Amino acid sequence: MTVDFAANSLEQVQAVNVLSLIKQAEKVREEGNSTLAAHMLGIALQDAERLGRDELIGETLGQLIVCLKHLYQNGDKSSLASMEQMVARGLVLKISDQSKAVFLLRQGDVYTFKKEYKPAEASYNAALRLVLKTNGYLAIEYKGHWAESLLKIGRDSKYVSRLIEDAINDLAKVTDVREFHRLIILSGLYARLAKSQKQSWQFIRAYRSLRKCYQLCKQLRNQYNMPQRLNQFYQNLPGGQFWFGLLGSI
Repeated sequence: MTVDFAANSLEQVQAVNVLSLIKQAEKVREEGNSTLAAHMLGIALQDAERLGRDELIGETLGQLIVCLKHLYQNGDKSSLASMEQMVARGLVLKISDQSKAVFLLRQGDVYTFKKEYKPAEASYNAALRLVLKTNGYLAIEYKGHWAESLLKIGRDSKYVSRLIEDAINDLAKVTDVREFHRLIILSGLYARLAKSQKQSWQFIRAYRSLRKCYQLCKQLRNQYNMPQRLNQFYQNLPGGQFWFGLLGSI
């Protein structure tokens, strides 16, 4: 996100400071401290609200929702209600389609956590449609979320696998994405591919995809000091320690 408040240089500086704090919080979150990141983003949100700029508020809310999502996944079930409230708030902001897509995506997450899979698929699909025209990493990331939601409403798992494989191939062609973000997206795609392959009884392929996901998660931890993805890997994988032995020391 870029900010241009030429009419008020002080306001411009304040907006840049908010964006800087958001980036710092994003890094802290992926290092595994979602609670501290949420606190930092709460401060950023207050500053964004004082500036009264919907795009800046939306950017902050979007990152804060991800923190709440991680806290929910880590066992803080009370975070879901806050996540839902912030999604609803984001959806009424006067923001660009690309920014609004973030809230539709997270609305899909909320529905998924509540096991309301049909409205979840509709939200993911709506988010994807808003970013498709960007033809970049956002469209690829959102396609992965939508593809996984199709599994939950009974769509053919081999079709879903093809969608995800196409997304993986497309991501390799994208250049305008930070490398750690590429690894986050790619690890998520391989995790979803493993699920669809397992559902198709393609167990060897599923194992290979799962192993690739594991390698990417470890790379995020070792190279970027971002263990959150690896933590999620174990949280979402039944018998995580058993699989750790099978996947081997990489």
